[in-house]
Amino acid sequence: MRTLAVLVMMGCGSPVPETAVEVCDNRRDDDGDGWVDCGDADCLGQCAESCEDGQDDDGDGLVDCEDPDCDGRCAEICDDGRDNDGDGLTDCVDADCYGHCSEDCGNGRDDDADGLVDCMDPDCSEDRCIEHCDDGRDNDGDGLVDCDDPDCSHLQCAEICDDGRDNDADGRVDCADPDCEPACAEHCTDGEDNDGDRLVDCDDPECDFLCDADGDGYRSWVVGGDDCDDRDATIHPGRTEVCNAIDDDCDYDVDEDDPGLDGSTLRRWHRDADGDGYGSGAREDGVRACFMPEGFVADSSDCDDGDPRVHPSATEICDGRDNDCDALRDDADPSVDLATAPAWSLDADTDGYGSALETVVACRRPTLFYVPNSEDCDDDDPRIGPPTSWVPDGDGDGVGTGEPDGMLSCVAPAPGLAAYSRGQDCADDDPSVFPGAIEVCEDGLDQDCDGVDDACARLMYAATGGWSRDTDIWEIDTEGHRVRLLGSVEERITSMTFGPGGQLYVIGGSLASFGVGVLDLATGELTELFDPRLRQMAMTATPEHLYVADQTDHLYRYDWETLDRVDLGLPDLSGEGGGWDLATHPDGTVFYGNSESLWRLGPEDRMLPVARLTDLGTTRQGSGMTFHGGVLWLTGPGTEFGNRELYMIDPETGDAVGTGVIIPTGQVDALASPTP
Repeated sequence: MRTLAVLVMMGCGSPVPETAVEVCDNRRDDDGDGWVDCGDADCLGQCAESCEDGQDDDGDGLVDCEDPDCDGRCAEICDDGRDNDGDGLTDCVDADCYGHCSEDCGNGRDDDADGLVDCMDPDCSEDRCIEHCDDGRDNDGDGLVDCDDPDCSHLQCAEICDDGRDNDADGRVDCADPDCEPACAEHCTDGEDNDGDRLVDCDDPECDFLCDADGDGYRSWVVGGDDCDDRDATIHPGRTEVCNAIDDDCDYDVDEDDPGLDGSTLRRWHRDADGDGYGSGAREDGVRACFMPEGFVADSSDCDDGDPRVHPSATEICDGRDNDCDALRDDADPSVDLATAPAWSLDADTDGYGSALETVVACRRPTLFYVPNSEDCDDDDPRIGPPTSWVPDGDGDGVGTGEPDGMLSCVAPAPGLAAYSRGQDCADDDPSVFPGAIEVCEDGLDQDCDGVDDACARLMYAATGGWSRDTDIWEIDTEGHRVRLLGSVEERITSMTFGPGGQLYVIGGSLASFGVGVLDLATGELTELFDPRLRQMAMTATPEHLYVADQTDHLYRYDWETLDRVDLGLPDLSGEGGGWDLATHPDGTVFYGNSESLWRLGPEDRMLPVARLTDLGTTRQGSGMTFHGGVLWLTGPGTEFGNRELYMIDPETGDAVGTGVIIPTGQVDALASPTP
């Protein structure tokens, strides 16, 4: 054919020289042999393999499909180790080779086309069908590869922790094998038995840290339980709600909002109305609550919750109040701030002026004999007060007449002068008459220069004192409500009465023994008549007899002429109150009274109850009782601490009416009237 081609070409054009050479890539028949480029045999070894011309076009010694250059364009050759047809499968792996290859015992195909696959084919010996365990192939054709195959349960494999097999052949399966820690820890919230102990989630003790961290038997809300605080074993359903700002029983109600609250854990809080940090102790001002409400405090010791200046930490001052709430006021409180107290000076002569030599700093007047000034020139003489002007004193009674000399001094500039401050003498020629003298009733003289010779019916007398001091004698003008201190006696006087002759009889003495005597009001002298050596405490007189009672259970009657004594006895008056005295009605009936009741001496000298006393208050005293002008007078509580008021008593009913007559002392021991 090549010869023919040459002839044809030569016949069609100029002849080609016999020495021409074929150029293999210019698309021309350079040598005139009828073959162009790589079709010309002269180009063998210089062109790409054509794969189907039976020649070794590229000169590599491989022809057509034998040449790798033809891979993908040729049919699969089943034993050259190449993918000839370009389908990604080589030799017997390529389905094109089925029936042409020996059986591959682990690829899942019938390589030799005998209808038997892999290890089912007798061609696959026992040795060839054992799983290799580390080649990534199912060598034994059971669908399990490497360590997933039970055939690999030996030391070639690591333990697989969730396949139920002993992969490493150490006798321990899955999570029972320590090799599986921590992969096999229970997850607690996934509903699976992660650690293979057949206990799932919170049923597994390993999950206690999450399910019941506090060990109280209740599961945490984190895992769907009802324990609202799994950090505290005291908090869980079934607990008792107490006051602590915590939902103890996990019912979403806290403290007072929980109907199941234990009321014993509530605290009592007290209203602090004045905001001083101390609360009122009044029950109606308190509330019970878990925690302190606004306007309340835990303290209940404020004795005046309306005044922020009064509370237990306040300073006690002199104002008549208990400032620091210790139940002590003013001087009775050792902590009182004496800087708030006035100075009191002793007024020994009771002229209203005190001595600068004896001064006491106290909230209240220490006794009646202290005054808030220290101006007395001579505190032993009631007629001498502060520095004063002087006037002539003709009768030497210490009270003069005339105009003052204008010179102020404590001492008279010359003899025969009297202090102008003592008043004007209405009879400067009679030394018994001067302002301040003791009036003798109905004697025709005006001894005290008040312009009146007092009627005896106006005057009544009182003895006051105590167990540790002298007795003061007071004159009481019942019409003018005037009370005047006459003087004092050394004896303790417990009762007084005017006798048939107008003399003032008294019981006086000491705690050991009291005697009966006569007291001269003008001189203050006490003359003893007899000493019964009994603790006599009360007395009264009738024209025929003197009645004396002791403080226990005896009433004695004395005959005025012989002083013979008869023991009349007394009823048991225990529990009937304190204080006692005797008084004689103008009709001669003898009355006995204490702070609770009145009795009268009836027929056969029996003491008969008359009435209960009323309207005298809780501090009333029966001491000091007398008939005056036909009315029964009795001492009772005064208008303030340290004084006593005289009351008129209805003997039939016991009703009491205050007279407004005030005796400025805390204890009245006796009353007596010359006109019963």
